[in-house]
Order: sequence, then structure tokens, then C-alpha cells
Amino acid sequence: MNTPTLDMPMLPDSELQIPESRIRDGWHAHAIFRRLDFYDSASEIQRANIDYMIDGGKPYSERALAEAGRGEDANVNFMEAKSEDDMAQTPFIEMTTVSKRLWNVTSNFGDEREQQKNSNIISEEFTRTVREWDEDFDYFRLRLAQQFTRHGPAYVYWEDEFDWRWRADGPTAFKVPRNTESRASAIPYCVCKRTMSVDELYAYIRDEKHAAEVGRWNIEATKRALYFAAFDTGRPWADYSWEEFVAEAKENDIEFGSRGQQVRVFHLWVREFDGRISHYIGMQSGVMMENGRNADDITKSACDFTINDDGVPSAMTKNKKPAGICGNGFLYAHRFRFPAFKSCIIPFFYSIGTHGTIHTIRAQGEMNFAPIAISNRTRNKMIDCTGASMSIVVECEDANEAEGAAYRQMGPFMIKGGRGKITATAMPDVADRGQPVLDEMARLRQQISPNSTAGNAVDKSKQPQSKYQIQSNQNKDSALGSAMLTQFFGPWGRLGKEMFRRMMRKDLSEREPGGKEAMEFRARCMLRGVPLEAMQPDRCTIDAVRTIGNGSPQVRQYASERVLELSEDFDEVGRYNAKLDALAAIPGMNYDAALSYAGPPKGRTTEDASIANLENGLFQLGKKQPVEDDQDDWVHCQHHEKLVSEYVDNFNEGTIDGPTLVPVLDAALANMLLHSEKLSKNKTRQKEAAEVRAFLQQNGGILQQQQEKMIAQMHRDQDQQAQGQNGQTQDGEAQRKAESHAMDMEARKQKLAMDRAEFEQKLDQQDRNAAQIRTLRDLDAARKTALEAAA
Repeated sequence: MNTPTLDMPMLPDSELQIPESRIRDGWHAHAIFRRLDFYDSASEIQRANIDYMIDGGKPYSERALAEAGRGEDANVNFMEAKSEDDMAQTPFIEMTTVSKRLWNVTSNFGDEREQQKNSNIISEEFTRTVREWDEDFDYFRLRLAQQFTRHGPAYVYWEDEFDWRWRADGPTAFKVPRNTESRASAIPYCVCKRTMSVDELYAYIRDEKHAAEVGRWNIEATKRALYFAAFDTGRPWADYSWEEFVAEAKENDIEFGSRGQQVRVFHLWVREFDGRISHYIGMQSGVMMENGRNADDITKSACDFTINDDGVPSAMTKNKKPAGICGNGFLYAHRFRFPAFKSCIIPFFYSIGTHGTIHTIRAQGEMNFAPIAISNRTRNKMIDCTGASMSIVVECEDANEAEGAAYRQMGPFMIKGGRGKITATAMPDVADRGQPVLDEMARLRQQISPNSTAGNAVDKSKQPQSKYQIQSNQNKDSALGSAMLTQFFGPWGRLGKEMFRRMMRKDLSEREPGGKEAMEFRARCMLRGVPLEAMQPDRCTIDAVRTIGNGSPQVRQYASERVLELSEDFDEVGRYNAKLDALAAIPGMNYDAALSYAGPPKGRTTEDASIANLENGLFQLGKKQPVEDDQDDWVHCQHHEKLVSEYVDNFNEGTIDGPTLVPVLDAALANMLLHSEKLSKNKTRQKEAAEVRAFLQQNGGILQQQQEKMIAQMHRDQDQQAQGQNGQTQDGEAQRKAESHAMDMEARKQKLAMDRAEFEQKLDQQDRNAAQIRTLRDLDAARKTALEAAA
């Protein structure tokens, strides 16, 4: 036997033979479902009480009050639980709403500049695709935030391996084994309770021939579940044929599905020994029987519950497996359907739990339940006491006098007749007793939830607060903790990764659910210049984007304004982004509106672009520059092309002559030649390398032509000088031209010398500025290190 570990369970033999299945059949799967449902029943009742309070349920039973003769007592839910629930969800909704991107997709395809461009485009289009899922995305992310903050565990899941669009639900639907650690890799199996309409379930076996060929749907069991749920005639159920069901389903799908009952099913995901996940679907009521003729024997349950007087399951009895189960007992069975647990279910855990287990996780609903229940009852008692103090008391000496007493209430006055006398009774003021209780409950809730709507206890000091104290209180009261952010953004990042993997499947078809949207995502990226190779999942990493302020609109606005104050030392792109964030942080403003005010974004000058610009200045002085291995060859070639094209255009227009053109072209083209050789070795830059070679060939001819002219002119000048030395006299006009040419050459040399000195001064100043910036950064890093050490 192999030694078991946490990651690799004990296998049945030393040959690593995997058993046929960890689930024998649908009967045993149903037993697992019933057992998980039974053990979670008490927690489910508590969750129902929490939901009842949040939905406005009254603190006391109306029936119990009436039976006790207190039917007129105040019985009001003041909706504090609803307010707390909304505020608990707000940070997570905020963080998935205001961000320009929900996930950063980083591609490692191409060089550094191409990677940055591709990653920005993919991230923008990926977020756009998810958000254009529209109301379904809004519904399921709100459902996720609701279950995550209210009950603790929340689950995102997929029911198939194709569609990238997901569903979300909470612990009332999802059941996991007791004492399971609160990490996804520790869940051995889980079930999810679902209801399906008749037409929704029928769609899976509508093409019966194809379903039989695939062999995963238990067609006979599914048929029996369908037409039993859809049966509404007055005839015995056994007389209702499948043919009649199909005829009605094809004639009127909507009306047919609306009058049918909901089919209550459960999904079961099981981790096999090799880590892959098998998927099963069964009926919540039990396994389908072959010869069942009525509602009592159409299904058989593997376990039965004993329900006590309070409606709580108190005991479970395991039944004997019957004969005549329809097929394997499942509606659907697919072994090894998903490659890993994260490919079908991604759990979100509000915390790790007291004992590190899922069932010990307590979220805001559980933690606020008792304080808010006390607060509701205290307020109702205060109202009752106030009502009693406003009542008119008639005092009677005995029962007979009480029977004869009569009065009539008219607004604040009363007309009395008969026996008894009106007594002025001063009722005690219970506000002094009840208000401290309310303040204490508010303080407890604020300790439990940093972003609680409960007000602080009254500050007796009345001392004015400084700006920094107010900002500190905002950070303390509104921001989420690092642990909470990790618990949410870790699974949120894995969700983005799985969606991206499904969108980029190689066998994706546009006819699949979600296939059209995924194809449009690819097309938009490619139209913006991203190659398909850069979007492959194995070339990309996906990380969740964390917004400024950690979900607090107040902190986000303050932080954005603070960044804007510091943006004077940023580059142009940094200042633009700071301004954009500050605009988007204004309440009621989003990024689309902020972009309409700020205008289109501008590109950031990279380090290679700055170096290429400096090299262009040196080329104008006739200085050649080496090519370093870590330089972006394409960026350098693009900047040098602009310089060469500018000088060639000026030469063609006659504004500069050949001697001015030649040294610039000689230095620039020599540098571009070295870059083109490096580009040719890069398989991803073959197109760019060809463009550079064509440019070099075209302008190299111009350089060679002008160099030959300069050489010919030099030879002519030498011949004229030799003739002068041999005693030959020069014509007066030729002598003046030679002197004028010499003066022009001297003036050009002086201008070049001045330009070179000015350029070198600029280079020296830039070097000094860069050194100063590096020094400031080192000092800032040292200061931060010292502060961290002191802390």
C-alpha cells in the first residue's frame, strides 16, 4: 500500500490502479446527499432565521402575542438587519463596479513593449466581455456578495465544462462534509440542491438519439421524472404516455413548462483519486423506480428523517437498497468531467473559521443576529411603555365597579360615565434605561463590522478633531482588513483565470452557450493588433484588480485626491491617471464619465524611447552609437526612422545640402543595421525586420550617392589645388568662389561645434537630474525601511 498524504489519498494497490468509481451508483449518491442535508439542518434553520430578520420579519410571533392577550403590543422590525446587510455587501460590490478592469491579464508573448500592449488590450476586452454579460453578471455577483457577507461560505460554480458564464449560491444550496477545512483543496465531495423547470430538463434529452450515443444521461429515468412532473390530467399517472408528453412539449414549450412542477435535483461533484472531478445529477426525492405507478413509489429514498415538533430533523434512518432501480439510479453521470476542482467550483470563504473548518465560519448575518434582535425588542418595549404613559387610567374599587365603568375616547380627551374615577398616573420614563442598551448593541455591531451603519456611542468630550484624526477614523471605520481582502480576491482571481481558460478553449464553438461572446472577445483583441498566440492561457497570468480604498467610497475619494496632490512630480501619463482616478472617485461618477472629461489617454515614454531620442541627437552630430543586447530593437528603429526621413525630406526640398545629410545618415543607418540584424533573429519580429531592411536599402542608396558626390568634389578640389601649386593662375571669379566656400565651411564647423556643446550640456544636465532622482528614491526607500523597522 502507498503511504497516504494530504494531497494524494491512499490508492488501492501498489500499481496505482484507480478504482472504477468512488461512487457505486445513484442509490449511494442519494444516501450521501441525504446525510449532508440532515447534518446541515440545524444550521439551515438558523440561516432561515437570519434571512427572515433581514427580510423584515417581526421580532415576535403574532399568533403567540394574540394568544397571550398582547395582540396590541408593538411588534415592529426596524430593518437594522437589512441596513447592516446592505452595508456589509457594499465594499465588495463597490470593488467589482468602480474598477476600470476587473482582472489584469498579463501575456508573456513577444518583447517587453509588445507584452505591455497586448496585456492592456486583453485585460480591457476581457473585462468588457464579462460586464456585457449584463444583468446576469450583476445578479450573480450580487448573489455572491450577499451569501459571502451574510452566511460566510459562498460558491461560484459551472454545471458544464463549456460555458464560461457561472452561477453563485450559498450554504443553503451547497452541502459539504462536516469538519472539512476551509480551503478548496480539502473538499472531497459536495452537493448542490437545484430546481429545474420541465422544459429546461427536457432540453437535455430532446435529441434522444444523440443523448443515447453519448451515454451519460439516464434517458428512461429522466423521462419518468419529466412526465411525472408535467402530469396534470385527471387520468391515472401510469396512463400518461411519453408520446403525449413530447407532443405537448413541442406544441407549446412556455405554457407546458409553466404548468409543470419544478424538478428538484441535486448535483454531486466527487474528487477522484487522481484529482479529477466526476459529476452526477440525481433526484432529491430519491432514485427513480422502473415499475412505480404513483407518487408514493415512483421514487425511493436512501434515507428518511424523523421530524420533531419544532420542525427540525432529529433522527435519520438508512433504508435498504430496493430492487428495480431505473438504470444506475442517476439522471446524469459523467466520470472525470472536470480536470480539477477549480474548473467546476470556486468557494469563497468569509474567514477560515474558528477551528479552520467550513462549518465554523461566521459572517455578518450570524454575528449581527443577537444584537439586532435585542435592539428590535428593546425599541418595541420602549414604544409599549410610551403608549402606556399616554393612556388614561380609570381607577375602580372592585369588579362590580369596573363592570359599570364606561368611557368614550375622543382624541386626547375622554368622556366618562358610570362608576370609577380617572387617576393621574405618571409612568416611568424608560428611555434612560433602554437607550444605554441600544448604544451598547450599536457599539457591539460596530466592533463586529467595521463598515456598520450603527452609530458610535455618544462622545462626551466634544473635542474638535483635526483633519488627520478624521481621515484616520475614516480608514478605521470604512476600510476592509487585509485578511478579508485576501479571502475575497484570492478566489476572485481564480474565477477570472477559469473564465479566461474557458473562453480560449481550442475546441470552442460559436454554437455553444457563451461561445458567441467568447468569439467576439477574441475578434476584438485581434482587430486591435493582439496575435492569437498572445492570448493562449499557458502564456497568460490573471490577477484580480484591487481598487483604491478597499471598497470604501469615502476612503477611495480621499486616497485619489491625495494621489492627485502628489502628482506634480509624476510624468504626463502619471498625472493623467491621477486626475482620472480622482474624477472617477466622485460620487455618481464612473470611469466612462471621467474619460469624457479627461479626454483620451496618452502613451508613456518608455526607457528605450528616451535612449533612442538621445541617440538621435548624437547622430545629428555625426557620432555613431553602439547597440546593447537589452535594448528594444523595434522601438529604436522606429525613432531613428523618423530622424532619417526628416533629414532626407529636407535634403529633397533643398533646405540642407549633401555634406550636412551624409554624417547624419551614416551614423543613424549604421545603428539601424545592427538593430535589424537582431530583429531578424527574433521569430516574432520578422515582419518588422523586413520593413527595416527595406528602409535601409532605400535610404542607403541616397547615402551612397551623396558620399560619391562628396568624394568627387574632394578630388576636384585637390586637382585645383595642385594646379595652383604648379604656377597656374586662377581666374578671379574662381578665387572668390573658393574663398566664399571656405568661409561657409568654417561657419558650418563653428555652428556644429556650438550645437555639440549645447547638446552635451543637455546630456550632462539629464545625467545630473537622473542621479538626483535615484538619490531621492534611495533616501525614500531607506526612510520606509527605517519606519518599518521601528514599527
